[in-house]
Amino acid sequence: MSLQLLADDEIAHIGMGASLMLLMLLTLRLTTLQNENIAQLVHSRFDVEVEQRRARRAETVANEEKSRAREIANTDALTGIANRRAFLGSLDALAQAGHPGIAVAILDLDGFKPINDTFGHETGDQVLIEVSVRLAGRVAKWLSRSLGRRRVRPAVSLRRRGPGDDCLPASGPAHF
Repeated sequence: MSLQLLADDEIAHIGMGASLMLLMLLTLRLTTLQNENIAQLVHSRFDVEVEQRRARRAETVANEEKSRAREIANTDALTGIANRRAFLGSLDALAQAGHPGIAVAILDLDGFKPINDTFGHETGDQVLIEVSVRLAGRVAKWLSRSLGRRRVRPAVSLRRRGPGDDCLPASGPAHF
């Protein structure tokens, strides 16, 4: 029976080797876990950036739709000019800005009913569109259409002005 006993030095070397091997395995495992965590962080960051871009695009679309809805709400569908709501809003804005004076001219198309009765509403609509186009070429910023028999009531108080103060004198029917 020949048993060979290992010397204390050899046992120590084997123990150190096993410890180093275990340390290397643990280091490898920790490095692998750290790499996986970094990869998850990179993917998460990428996902966040993708979602942020999507959110910005959605916000842009929502703002464009809101702007378009505001435009539709303030525009006469037939003529494309400002409607009564936009007109009154403009008067309110001028009043809030402390505008010194405002005059309102109301244009009534006399004898318009026979056009609709004789030629039909489509022709009447074309007449309204043509009148709007011609007027818009001269006073586009302030032109609006008020439907029916509603009266346009200024939302500001008017101060009395002297003759010739920034106003054109009435000269009878206007021809455009």
